Amino acid sequence: MPPPLLARTPLDALEVALPADVTLHMRPAALIVRIVQRHGTPVEVEVEGDAFNAASILQLLVAVHAHPYARRLRFRGGARPLEDLRLLFESGLGEGGLDRLPPSLSYLRERETLRRPA
Repeated sequence: MPPPLLARTPLDALEVALPADVTLHMRPAALIVRIVQRHGTPVEVEVEGDAFNAASILQLLVAVHAHPYARRLRFRGGARPLEDLRLLFESGLGEGGLDRLPPSLSYLRERETLRRPA
């Protein structure tokens, strides 16, 4: 029996600039990670030529701290997570409050519940 075919997601790119009064600290980085993890497709973030996994909070924070003066980020991945990332950056990375995010990002306002092992 032949192996199952894997669906391929076309890769797109998105280049964004951090708003002038915003730094990429833990809270906005966590929102980026939640978007990428929600869509379940790989997304890479490039900062000053170095590539990192955008689904990893640790890698994202390493990227930011390795390039503290970088103001532009380039994401590569599927169209759906990139569209949500674009909306997140356009709305100031949630720094004005999660209630100001567009309706399509309402899932970021939902509280995550911690699951305890059985």
